[in-house]
Amino acid sequence: MDARTLAVAGARARIAVGVAGVAAPGTAARIMGGRSGADGAAPLFVRMVGARDIALGLGAAIDRDDGARS
Repeated sequence: MDARTLAVAGARARIAVGVAGVAAPGTAARIMGGRSGADGAAPLFVRMVGARDIALGLGAAIDRDDGARS
């Protein structure tokens, strides 16, 4: 595997984790913080981080053949 293939695979994994965080923030917060992890502002935080991961993953996964360097 070359570096570009690995980078795109990592970006896709980041998108998948982000989608999971946005779609089910309570569950993701419980996984990360235990039984009481879904209390308070934790789901909101998970949703914000999930949206950020989606944006970063999409930015990294876009295949540019215009000569731009990343």
